[in-house]
Amino acid sequence: MGVHSFAGAGAAASAGRSILMRVESPRTFTALELRAYARRVAKDRVPLRAAAGLSPRLREQIRYGVSLTNRCRHCQLAHETCALHTGARPAELAAVVGGAATAFEPAVWTAILYAQALAANDFEPQPVLEAATRRYFGATETHLVEATALEMTVANRCGNTFDALLRRVHGSPDPGSSLLDELVVSGVFLVGAFTSAVRIAVLRRESPHHVFAALFSRPGAVS
Repeated sequence: MGVHSFAGAGAAASAGRSILMRVESPRTFTALELRAYARRVAKDRVPLRAAAGLSPRLREQIRYGVSLTNRCRHCQLAHETCALHTGARPAELAAVVGGAATAFEPAVWTAILYAQALAANDFEPQPVLEAATRRYFGATETHLVEATALEMTVANRCGNTFDALLRRVHGSPDPGSSLLDELVVSGVFLVGAFTSAVRIAVLRRESPHHVFAALFSRPGAVS
């Protein structure tokens, strides 16, 4: 979907209609792109970490929704697990996958939809959805939705770049992708991924070996 596709998304959110937001193919990072995005995330780090305006449950639902939009398999697994741990119901997460607005309160659905729209459009302004989110949450919490979406997108695109490296290892490099970029970005991703994998193993009550095996498993071809 392009940015023009979301002109009616705010109305869809207000009306409780279903809508799906996915990028056409998983987007990766070059090292320079990661640096630029990381600087943007750093500006929001203090308020994001100190925020009490978004519940852990909503924040994880947003992270899960953005991970679906960006098509990062690693973050989808991690934040599905974290969302369930914060009290989200499996039916709610299935509704995010299917774009089923009726499973949520209008405020929650609007926040998820706004975060997904930002992620799908490289964080170009989404004035209709922004206004709808502000009506429900106010300016501060809306900024936290935006910051959460940005932070999650950085993790997602790092994870997708790691998958590009794995495809290269298995003999199917992504067209136009640089080995140097894949190595640099994957190194950044793995620093956080190892810690997250241990936490996910504990939450899922699975062997860390099983979670690490999934992390390094061969990804599917880019569609």
